[in-house]
Amino acid sequence: QILIPSSVDKAKELEKIIPLDIKNLKINNSFYSFILNDKGGIIDDIIISKIIIDKLEYFFLVYNASRKHIDEKIFINITNNYLLLKDHSLLAIQGPLSSEVVSNFSNEINKMYFMQISSFIYNNHSIIISRTGYTGEDGFELSIPNAIVHEFINVLMNHSNILLCG
Repeated sequence: QILIPSSVDKAKELEKIIPLDIKNLKINNSFYSFILNDKGGIIDDIIISKIIIDKLEYFFLVYNASRKHIDEKIFINITNNYLLLKDHSLLAIQGPLSSEVVSNFSNEINKMYFMQISSFIYNNHSIIISRTGYTGEDGFELSIPNAIVHEFINVLMNHSNILLCG
């Protein structure tokens, strides 16, 4: 996971390797895309979003954990202003009742549509939440600071419709 401050110049840098009109991304929207090599071949698939966190606008990129070191090196080489979320965990909550479960943390979550993203405050920490489920079911991915991830999971596990898997 990486945050890159949003600007026209940053969008142009990212558009060199991501085949998407990044400069026209709307706030709170996510898109499925790819990281391309210099011959147009696919290096990895990603979700790229535009989000406001603590009143600052960012591009938020989520890539596959198995390609983490390769992808991060690419982003670090094309931009000098980024924040790797090394101290965050990515938690997926999937299934037909996922909205009911996560809406306990913020009333705004029920208003989100597929491929939208937002953030909310939980115990004085910003949590990024996207409605980008990959399983064919409705679902959410949450980027949670490691400092509170165990507590957050314990609260989730108190919900009668939650089961761990994976």
